[in-house]
Amino acid sequence: MAPPGLPLLNDGHDNLRFGLPALKQDALVAHPVEEIQKTHHQIEQETKRKLMELAYGSAFTMRMKIEEGILSRFQRPPGAPCSMLGLEVLTGRVEDFSFEDYLDDPRESETRPQVDLHHAMEVRLGLAKGPAARMFP
Repeated sequence: MAPPGLPLLNDGHDNLRFGLPALKQDALVAHPVEEIQKTHHQIEQETKRKLMELAYGSAFTMRMKIEEGILSRFQRPPGAPCSMLGLEVLTGRVEDFSFEDYLDDPRESETRPQVDLHHAMEVRLGLAKGPAARMFP
């Protein structure tokens, strides 16, 4: 959890692309339930790995970590939808039933925001600067 207070703007900010910097959103403290939701899946995965290591040995969990690393590197160009189905199957997230399943999937929305492909590739290659560089994986 980030410490409360005003964050510092350490890196450059591209005012022409992203407007004037506003650090108020970064200073707001998250709700405790939001923190629990963010860390729930990670804690569940760690517990599952520990149980599998006890049942099948450490080689099995090392192999799963290697497979997860390989499947998490699979990326499509920015703007093209990437489902990461292999990683979801390996981690068991394919069986999760979340709000996108019964309300709406933002990736299938007709009013999906347009992605600036040039900027997205700059971010992926590490050429872009500014706080928006953390928006894209």
